[in-house]
Parts: sequence; structure tokens; C-alpha cells
Amino acid sequence: MAFSPESKILASASPDQTVRVWDLATSRQVGAPLSGHTGLVTSVTFSPDGKTLAAGSADHTVRLWDTAYLVNVVPHLCASAGRSLTRAEWARYVPGAAYQTVCP
Repeated sequence: MAFSPESKILASASPDQTVRVWDLATSRQVGAPLSGHTGLVTSVTFSPDGKTLAAGSADHTVRLWDTAYLVNVVPHLCASAGRSLTRAEWARYVPGAAYQTVCP
């Protein structure tokens, strides 16, 4: 496990080959588990500025994720979709988070 530099986010390595990101203020998982590794995830760490999450795996790879996208998905959703998501789309792409209109 690793805490972000500001201690607002926790990342956890998982034996199911994923990384899970947790919002410590709400105790909820942020989005779906991060996947891509083909072996046990053995380590996670944040960059000193907290903008990147790195995960190492028994598959001998390291994967990097942009934490701004992981934690604050609303601006990215609006920019990607060009509109607010339907409730069904929200449930699929932002599981566990309360539905909200994302575009002005």
C-alpha cells in the first residue's frame, strides 16, 4: 500500500493483478480497479508530487497512471463525452460514486 503525498489517497496492490485506489475522505474506492498487469502486483508508490502512481508486478513490468484522472474524473468525462453521462453510463464508468451531471 502507498499513501499519496498529501495523504488523501491510498493505493493498494492486489493479488488479482490490479491496483485499487481509495479516497480516504470517503473511504470509497475511486473508479474500477486499475488493470493491465499479467502477474501479481507487488508494489505501488506515488511520485513525490503525487501526480503519478506507479505499480510493479511479478510480470516484470511497471505501469504508470495519472492520478489527477483517477481522482477527479468529472472534467475528463465531460471532455471525453462532450456531454453529461446518462445514469447507466455513470454506473458503468464511475462505479461507487454518486451520479452527477458533469458538463455545464
